[in-house]
Amino acid sequence: MMKAAVYHAYKLPDVVRIEDVAKPAPKDDEVLVRVRAASVNPLDAGLMKGKPLTFRLLFGLSKPRLTRPGVDVAGDVEAVGAKATRFKAGDQVFGFCRGAFAEYVCTAESKLVIKPPNVTYEVAASQALLLSPLVRQRFVTFIAKPRQEDLRLLRELMSSGMVKPVIDRCYQLSEVSQAIRYLDARHARGKVVIRVP
Repeated sequence: MMKAAVYHAYKLPDVVRIEDVAKPAPKDDEVLVRVRAASVNPLDAGLMKGKPLTFRLLFGLSKPRLTRPGVDVAGDVEAVGAKATRFKAGDQVFGFCRGAFAEYVCTAESKLVIKPPNVTYEVAASQALLLSPLVRQRFVTFIAKPRQEDLRLLRELMSSGMVKPVIDRCYQLSEVSQAIRYLDARHARGKVVIRVP
């Protein structure tokens, strides 16, 4: 068993609870990651509120089909599936998954890359939302398909110091609802990160 943030109804953020759930096991092409940090995104709040309404068409009309928030993750590889060859136990990684606000997650190895050694877990988990200084900075909810080459480029940019995500606040796993409430109120001036002990 493990601890994970879970929600079963559309409402923000009081529906989020930390529950005991089954620890996942990696499928053949997956990696089991011991989560060290995960970042909160506007997507998480939107999915939990069921807004925009198109989210309900995609993810459940009356109640959510996806009940585990969190997408951006950083942590340590604990195990790999039989056909996963890019990583080994102990590797420090970052990337994308579903249900990142948990002690453990499984994700396809193609959605992860090795974390630069000079970057903290919190900074690595903050990597998804990069805003160009040439574009008016607005939070826009969207769903993107992560690509391995994008993650590799991002790793190189973070490692060289060319990209430095700004972290506004860090919360513990037990404080996920407060973190989402803070982000949804548009108080954040940088990334909001969940630390997992």
